[in-house]
Amino acid sequence: MSRARGKELISFYVPTHRVAKYEENRIRYKNMLGQIKRELQQRGFDQPTIDRRLAQASAKVDEEIFWRHQSDCLAVFIDEEETHLYPLPVTMDAFHYVGDKFYLLPLLPFTQEKDKFYLLALSQNEVKVYEGSRFTMAELEKNDKFPESLASVLALYEADNSLQYHSAGATIYHGQGKGKEMKKSRYREYLRMVDEGVQAMACDNDQTPLILYATPELVGVYREVNTYDHLLTNYISGNPEYENLESLHAKAWGVLADYYAEKTKDWREYFEEKLLSKEASYQLHEIAPAAFAGQVETLFLTQGQEYWGKYDETTHNIQVHDQRQQDSQPLANDIAVATWQQGGDVRIVDRDEMPRTESMVSAIFRYALKPA
Repeated sequence: MSRARGKELISFYVPTHRVAKYEENRIRYKNMLGQIKRELQQRGFDQPTIDRRLAQASAKVDEEIFWRHQSDCLAVFIDEEETHLYPLPVTMDAFHYVGDKFYLLPLLPFTQEKDKFYLLALSQNEVKVYEGSRFTMAELEKNDKFPESLASVLALYEADNSLQYHSAGATIYHGQGKGKEMKKSRYREYLRMVDEGVQAMACDNDQTPLILYATPELVGVYREVNTYDHLLTNYISGNPEYENLESLHAKAWGVLADYYAEKTKDWREYFEEKLLSKEASYQLHEIAPAAFAGQVETLFLTQGQEYWGKYDETTHNIQVHDQRQQDSQPLANDIAVATWQQGGDVRIVDRDEMPRTESMVSAIFRYALKPA
């Protein structure tokens, strides 16, 4: 889809609700189709051509089941032959673009692994492992190194607080202190097996942060046996057994706030170093040609912002329009897609997380730019 070219390719994004308000979802979508019809009319398309181009999209308006099962946003892409619809777990304003390429900027964060994390949910009855990112999370299939539960390991030691054991027909009574030591020993045995499972799951040189969701008691013992280098200090306290996936994801992403705040600080320092050696820039007129030439290693864009204008890939001449015009190109989208297509990293962040907050775009290059 990123390489698709054509006459009046249509992209639009409509905010939706996950539950209830399905009629509002449908009306927003219908209103967006009305805007696109008017724009196609302004571009000189006759009504039969417009109706034919939007037929598949228009047919969705009256599909009640479709509107009852949405996420936070619906992305729609229409070419001369097909219509593609993608529910997205991302919040954004209604937006549409008609041009010679699709508008894909809101999709790029889903292609990146920079926000990847693991969540290890531990309780006495089960252990679950999840892989997530800023927008999504899914449970992973456990390898055979993971134990099934702590409860089975501790069953013999939960009869009473004094913990009685029988050996060769004789009964041996252990005191409360000894019982606590035995319980912790079983915890360690169980969690050491969990750690082995995590190590078997992680790839070589895996630097993905790992978040724990467990009681403070389990977390404390797990830290003693942990051998995974990227276990986060912050954790989610409690019993994860009855949490749904959406709640688990929200809590995990909340824990990552401090982690990524520190990462932002590191990026800013790195950016300033590269700026001194001409291997970075926060000027659009320098970044755009570098992106199309495959020179951008990491591109930073401000969430929800777009540069409208014109860029000539032959002359590298760039114009930025004060207001969006009918023939304006989405420059942020175009340089982001070009960077991504050529193996670069695209980071879409809030304005206060940009390397230079005075600019909506910044980039680190693969090598120093030559003077023009």
